[in-house]
Amino acid sequence: MKQTKGMVYLASRQLGCSHHTIKDRIAKSLKLQQIVEAESGMVVDTAELKLYQAILDGDMGAIKYMLSTRGKDRGYVERHQLEHSGKIDVTKLSDQELEAIVDSEGKG
Repeated sequence: MKQTKGMVYLASRQLGCSHHTIKDRIAKSLKLQQIVEAESGMVVDTAELKLYQAILDGDMGAIKYMLSTRGKDRGYVERHQLEHSGKIDVTKLSDQELEAIVDSEGKG
């Protein structure tokens, strides 16, 4: 699991067994669970470092991604406007759609 950075499918390919076999073995071993968690964490850390470098390099896609995910508390949230004329069956709307309607009231 260290060699494959916690990636189950790669480990199963290397060992010549099913990914289910690897998952079952991990589920039974606290040590393997800790290894998978640590290795997966290192992969995420590495990706975050690459994202940070892309931001420093001025990559607008990376900047937008970071602001839309980690900058939400600072107001960097994508908003979707929902407009409708006529009657709306609110029982069929998602919470997000209901919030959009409430947010749009009085802004028209």
